Amino acid sequence: MRAFVLLALTASLLAGASCETHLAMGIPSKTDQLLCRDAFVNGYDYTTKNPAWSVAYVTRTSLKGYNPRDRRRYQEDKEVPMRYIGWSSAYRGSGYDHGHLTSNSVADYSIKAQQESFLTSNLAPQDPKLNRYGWKALEKRMREAIKRSGEGYIVTGLIYAYGPHEDAVKLKYSIMVPTHWYKVLYLPRSKKVYGYLMPNSAVKTSEIQRYAVTVDMIEEQAGVDLFSALPDALESRIEKRKERL
Repeated sequence: MRAFVLLALTASLLAGASCETHLAMGIPSKTDQLLCRDAFVNGYDYTTKNPAWSVAYVTRTSLKGYNPRDRRRYQEDKEVPMRYIGWSSAYRGSGYDHGHLTSNSVADYSIKAQQESFLTSNLAPQDPKLNRYGWKALEKRMREAIKRSGEGYIVTGLIYAYGPHEDAVKLKYSIMVPTHWYKVLYLPRSKKVYGYLMPNSAVKTSEIQRYAVTVDMIEEQAGVDLFSALPDALESRIEKRKERL
């Protein structure tokens, strides 16, 4: 896996130093397209028309910045080939929110970074009762942990756990609806990792701790390899633990 990380960084991430910074702990998985942004990097999947995952290196300093929410809202990502775009209009009347993988709240330190967080390549269908309650509370807890620690890596991703005889739910333009969302925080200074795996359905703010899981479990279900750049012994040890924020 480390060899793949080095090759990918060399061949695909020359667009800016920010990519290398966000992916310093490793690339979660191979995807159809890597999209390097100021505040995060996304691996985009053409089949689902959603990001497969998003990685953001966040610091206490970056969280001090604030710009008012961009009223232009959601924009199609022109770097994604047109036939694979998850068009924003598909969400209208669908019953799903535009769910951010990397949240606006860790990207609002500049107007450019904030606008990039509203690109469709950073969005996927999310149940409103997850997005506005449990998920929002989890995002806040991770920001608070980074403020205390000084820096952290947040990995967010999607899982499609449809049964063999179950048709996947799709929005207009064949945008696939994930069955689960996961979010993982790694704090380099304390060498601690926090993993949460939530169904794409109602989760109350008071319920988020019941969805704490090991990173090993997330990796198994999502088909990813998180924090692969860490020393093997450290990676193995922390990914077996179930920590709670």
